[in-house]
Amino acid sequence: MISDTTYPFRLPRLPYSYSALEPYIDRRTMFFHHDLYFDLLTPAGQKFPPELAEAFGGEDNWRQQMKAAALGLFGSGFVWLVRDESGALKILPLPNQDNPLSDGMQPILPLDVWEHAYYLKHQNLRSDYIDSWFQVIHWDGVRQRLQETAKP
Repeated sequence: MISDTTYPFRLPRLPYSYSALEPYIDRRTMFFHHDLYFDLLTPAGQKFPPELAEAFGGEDNWRQQMKAAALGLFGSGFVWLVRDESGALKILPLPNQDNPLSDGMQPILPLDVWEHAYYLKHQNLRSDYIDSWFQVIHWDGVRQRLQETAKP
């Protein structure tokens, strides 16, 4: 994960083509920004993790909470699915470059709401971008991070 990064850093290759997430995330955005968090995106559909369904009352509730947090974040930043110090799962909107590690929380899934993440395809329609982002989440990768961050 984040703490396992060593230098010199080499940009990891994507396990799919830059256009594989179309029509949800366009090829140009993938080409320019795939180093940010695209290992948690995939063109193949996967099942929503039961642990998240339990924590948030189902997939629809989780989506509504993530979207509300992303639309409510003024300016640029990320909305994070995190595990807090007690082991609880939370949605944490943070402005700019702030991240959950600074607050002692473990990042699981980031939703990038910096304009560069969606402007080429969606221009200023952040809501449309968020709806597209939901379609390409790599739930197997999220499950792995849920396991990695679970308290023993």
